[in-house]
Amino acid sequence: MRNAQVCALCGRETDILIEGLCPDCYRKTHPLVRVKRDFVGIVRCPSCGAMLYRGRWVRDPRVIEKLILESLEYMGRVTNTSIETLSLRPGLNTAVVRVRGSVHDLISDYDEEVQVKVRYSEELCPRCRDMVNERERAVVQVRSVIPMSGQLKKLIIDMVRKETIRMRGVASLRLRMWVRASILSYQTRAWRGP
Repeated sequence: MRNAQVCALCGRETDILIEGLCPDCYRKTHPLVRVKRDFVGIVRCPSCGAMLYRGRWVRDPRVIEKLILESLEYMGRVTNTSIETLSLRPGLNTAVVRVRGSVHDLISDYDEEVQVKVRYSEELCPRCRDMVNERERAVVQVRSVIPMSGQLKKLIIDMVRKETIRMRGVASLRLRMWVRASILSYQTRAWRGP
């Protein structure tokens, strides 16, 4: 006659008992993953698409996934995580995250889903805000004792444009130029283009 083991929670007979529970009841009482925060805040710049991540604006398409996965606490061995559903509309949204793993060595890997609340909003990043407010980043003045020709002015503007692009990695610049007597005043500001 074999020794029958009975689950303390559901009363079923089972071959394996983990802390007095069958594997199914153990999984129900010991979740694989839990959400650490009430909601995850996602802020995106509507102009350039940058995301606010740990106090910095970054242009990384994986930031949303990182923010959501960082809000989870894993209670067992996890082999895979994936975001199953997520639609971002301003306000409160819900993301469904599927986690694969196990909470105990005697239980084979299984899938568990958890819902993460996501608060999505749009806000201009400082760079785009400066563009909208037409705030200048630099003023370059070139002074000459002799009157400047159009060719010399063009050469100077090209040099400043190339150097600005090289330093900032900006695709294009919006330029404003004033010429008074023999002073060429040149203001630049970062601009993504139309």
